[in-house]
Amino acid sequence: MFRKSLILLSIFITSINIFSDEVDISLLSKKEILKELESVIDLRSSSIFDYIQSMGYDFPDYSTYEEFILKKVEDIIVEGDLEYPLEIVENLLYVNLENPKSQELYTIILNKNIEIQERIEAEKIKEDIKREQLGQQNDVVNEIYKKDVKLDNIIKMNLNLLNRVGEYESSYNKAHYFSNTYFYPIYTKFYTSDVYDGFISRDKTTNRFSGFSSEFGIGVKLNLFTFKLDINTNFSYNEIFDDNIKQNTSSINFSTGLTPFDFPIYLRTGFLHDLYLFDDMEKSDVAITTLPSPSLGVGVLGLNIFKIVKIDLSSDILLASTYTKNLELAMYNRFYLTLNLFRLDVYNFEIRVGFDHIYYNEGGLAEYSLMPKFGLGISQYE
Repeated sequence: MFRKSLILLSIFITSINIFSDEVDISLLSKKEILKELESVIDLRSSSIFDYIQSMGYDFPDYSTYEEFILKKVEDIIVEGDLEYPLEIVENLLYVNLENPKSQELYTIILNKNIEIQERIEAEKIKEDIKREQLGQQNDVVNEIYKKDVKLDNIIKMNLNLLNRVGEYESSYNKAHYFSNTYFYPIYTKFYTSDVYDGFISRDKTTNRFSGFSSEFGIGVKLNLFTFKLDINTNFSYNEIFDDNIKQNTSSINFSTGLTPFDFPIYLRTGFLHDLYLFDDMEKSDVAITTLPSPSLGVGVLGLNIFKIVKIDLSSDILLASTYTKNLELAMYNRFYLTLNLFRLDVYNFEIRVGFDHIYYNEGGLAEYSLMPKFGLGISQYE
């Protein structure tokens, strides 16, 4: 009885696969995906558009599948079909706008349409001359008329193609904007000072305070460059409503990266202000209680891992060390992991965890802060 039920279940699953129009390619091997893509393209099926959109730019080995599809598109163009390849390339550009091969094929299709239009105009002139020469020969005139109708249809088809290419060109030059906002209700600041502990001849002490933090960023992606502006502030305290110890570390950074590179490395410049407040400054347990400083550094921002995880890390030199007495080196480092929970239209709802790290050094004595955080946020992409 169990064996009979198992056979019936297998037949049922097989029948579902037979009558399904599309395949969940995320369940297939690389070889099976390539075979499925070749099959739907050879059949001129519109399923290829759904596959392209479902894969997306972050799909594993996406560049391999993109290259395979573009090769098939070239073969179809050679055969003289322009409309189906155009729709495929449009979908590829929607997923990966910066692919130079897709842009090149768009240009090829446009040029071929122009050549066809020029030949059509030349043929029309020739046919007009023939009409005048043939005069009243109705049978010849009727044949020419049929050719004219066919040529008119070709002209209409290619005008539609030209309009669509023009729409693509205008969208290609459009800037893409993005922003993110994070709030960290779970925030702790640890700091220690070799300078202070050595001065009062006590063992090294690490101080710990709780607080909260927030972060906001905006950016724009143009043809060659991506620009980002990030602002974050961290506030910790001993007792929030009393005059005891309070600390605030705020920074603003402007980052510039090259869009064509897959590895998102950015050059950064900005400003940091690190501030410690004590109810009695004589009880200060850090040597540097306030440090405003411009900064210069490098970062890897928005590195995607496994499609749903994003890594941000950066390291900035605080330039105050070049002109401030009793400060040889100052660094501001950040590391964060962002997990995409779900996407709603243009919004990503995310969990973010990481830390900020500030390091000061003078004459071999160090003073540093470590600020781990955990928070939630929303990113928007337009």
